[in-house]
Amino acid sequence: QIRTAAPHVHAVAKALYGVVRKACASNPANQAILREYIPQMTSHLPCDVGAFDANVQVYSSSRQLLEALDNDVFRIQVEAMRTARRAGSVALVIETCSCHAVPVSINQDRWVRYLLADNQVTEDLILDTEVKGTSIFLCSRKHGQHSRRIDIGALMRRGEAKLQQELSEGEWNTGIASDVELLYYHVEMLRLFENLVLGGNVKARAVLLRNAERFGVSFQQLLAITKADVPMAMHAQCVRLLSALYIDVETTNQRSYAVPNTTRVWSTSHTRVFQDSPESRSSVSLTPNLAGISPLIAPIPSAMQRPPAPSPVMALLPLLP
Repeated sequence: QIRTAAPHVHAVAKALYGVVRKACASNPANQAILREYIPQMTSHLPCDVGAFDANVQVYSSSRQLLEALDNDVFRIQVEAMRTARRAGSVALVIETCSCHAVPVSINQDRWVRYLLADNQVTEDLILDTEVKGTSIFLCSRKHGQHSRRIDIGALMRRGEAKLQQELSEGEWNTGIASDVELLYYHVEMLRLFENLVLGGNVKARAVLLRNAERFGVSFQQLLAITKADVPMAMHAQCVRLLSALYIDVETTNQRSYAVPNTTRVWSTSHTRVFQDSPESRSSVSLTPNLAGISPLIAPIPSAMQRPPAPSPVMALLPLLP
């Protein structure tokens, strides 16, 4: 591995591929020029120097090219991710799942096959989620054994701004990922799960639900995270994943989940008159029981009634000549 054998060469190569990535970003002309170098960049995929990033940037504007990516690109990228778990690597995988916000289903299915179908791969790539009361823990595995346990609450006590600073400082880290880096790596994995089911991908959703507890995406786990003290990015991503997996789903056997009410229904009003009326027991009728209301309205005595206010025009009449 060039990362360990020649770390300086690895750092230079990664910087050069960073230049390639920026040169191709939203630039179709440069993307067209670099397509002839795709075989050479593909041969650099196992070196983890940013070749996959460059490939994605070259293909990102073309759905046809994204669909034509070779299976070896997916397989080699998965092996690179098993070696170094980085949030940036997952973000690049996400880029291949859609083109201009339209799902690329063939790539979604390939990532499901290479990332989620192999138990050994999932043990290395997907962190376990433990929920204990209001505390959330992430557990890292290697070869089936738990190697690290990350207390998200303890990290949050440093302050979210400090976590972001540590994450940016570790961008070029070539060693073992820190707890903060693994935390945001997990957030990106949750975003990947959301993008795998984008557009109603049945295969991806079935795999995620079948392994929901193991992948940390069960309804109870995601809901508990949204109520715990976690980074805002993690909270927001869990809400989106809840919607993608359990709420915004078109299926005949969909389980009913309680969605928070944002309005007050008329029939649930606690006013005594409406509570006792027949209409209050109907969710359709919104007409109050006027018969029940009228006895409560006492007539106003004539002595208390005020005379009508004079019209402004009538008030000016005595002033006219």
